Amino acid sequence: MLQLEEYGSGQIVRIGNRLDEGEQPQVVVRRGVWQGARLAYGGSGRCWDVR
Repeated sequence: MLQLEEYGSGQIVRIGNRLDEGEQPQVVVRRGVWQGARLAYGGSGRCWDVR
């Protein structure tokens, strides 16, 4: 996820369940921060299967 602050600074955060690789299971985005995200290469977009 890309997060861009109002004055031009920003950061990239990886969301996922591989905590040992620096991913985070969830991210809180502060008010006023623009965000954008896409699947990583090879990602399936399925986190769970609800039946």
